[in-house]
Amino acid sequence: MRHLFKRCRAAGWLAGVGMLFSLNAIVQAQTPAVADGTDRLEWLGQPTLQELADHPFARNVWDLQVYQGRLYIASGSADDTAPGGSPPQTHLWYYTPSQNVFRFDHILPETQIDLLVLVEQALVIPGTDSNGSWQTGSLYFQLRDTWIVWDQVPRGIHVYDVAFIGGRLFITIGSDNSEGFSVVSSVDGQQWNRYNIPLGQEGMYASTSLRWLPVGDQWFVNVFPAQMLRQRVASDGGVVQEPIEIGGSFYRMNIDAEGQNVTFEPASVDFFMGQHSDPNDSVIPRVMRTARRHDGGLLYIGSTRDYGQAPVPFGLFSIDPALHVQTHTFEADERPYDVIVDGEMAYALLVSAQADGAYRMRVMRSADLAAWEEVVRFSAPTFARSFALLDDMLYFGFGTNAEPLAPESGMIARIRRVITPPESP
Repeated sequence: MRHLFKRCRAAGWLAGVGMLFSLNAIVQAQTPAVADGTDRLEWLGQPTLQELADHPFARNVWDLQVYQGRLYIASGSADDTAPGGSPPQTHLWYYTPSQNVFRFDHILPETQIDLLVLVEQALVIPGTDSNGSWQTGSLYFQLRDTWIVWDQVPRGIHVYDVAFIGGRLFITIGSDNSEGFSVVSSVDGQQWNRYNIPLGQEGMYASTSLRWLPVGDQWFVNVFPAQMLRQRVASDGGVVQEPIEIGGSFYRMNIDAEGQNVTFEPASVDFFMGQHSDPNDSVIPRVMRTARRHDGGLLYIGSTRDYGQAPVPFGLFSIDPALHVQTHTFEADERPYDVIVDGEMAYALLVSAQADGAYRMRVMRSADLAAWEEVVRFSAPTFARSFALLDDMLYFGFGTNAEPLAPESGMIARIRRVITPPESP
């Protein structure tokens, strides 16, 4: 089995776990189509249907992650206003290909699991939306056959991402901002350091930090900038209120050699190259998915949110260690939903809606991020939100929009024998 670096953070592991400038460039892929693979799609099952039979939106497969020969599945719904509301708990399902069976060993007190992160030898699950106290959040670890929980993440109403930096786990959180911090770190889950991200206006700090972006030997974090309402006189003489942002969406972390002195400063990089899927200033773009490349560069997907807090992707981007940013475009109607890296090869999952109500999925790959080739395409009644590569087979996790709801949401499928060595130039 190949070693995947999908959303993998830096090397190293905590003993026992308890214990500048952007170069604007656009790269457009033009590759010949391959044979349709719809007939080769194997529908393996819909495991979350067991506990979420009447809740298609919560069956969305937000993420897939390979760990020790198993395919782990992220699901749930953190938005009370989404169809069906929020479930009281989330089952951590996984699929074992060698046995062709779905199982779950743990039920998490979270309404949603959004991200599954590999940190060296462990699978780490940030607790996206706790059903417990707003004073603390949780981080869950599957370390081989051992299950470990850190349930004292300070103010971690929402725990979004985790990175191993300088011998510590750094965790991004969404808090009530009552104490002004949105990043915490620990080596044992008991003693915590807290860090605020100043937004450039006296006394204002980011309340929500989202995704870590490792680029070369630097670390960036995607945050929600603060928003304020200001009054403006419209052309008709009326008074309207409009949101304005305070602070940016990306900050660089500065850390000393001992890992003790940590500060944040605004990033000089325009990670989204000025792109935005909605001109309305109140819609804030964010990083949806990341995949670290072998050379220290990073692939990432930008998104906004729609009804139900579901991500709506608007672009696939890459940044190299010299902080040169590219955007990668494909066919005009396609949206990138997921990205993974396997060795030197990058894979992107693209989705397009069809006139008959079905969806077409394409998987593209590239070794140099300049020339992309199509690996497979197929059609399905609903769209794949996530994918993974295991033993040269592609696995897909299907989801649904909030409107209309797709009964196929939560399905897991695969296509065999699609990964072949790339052609020599």
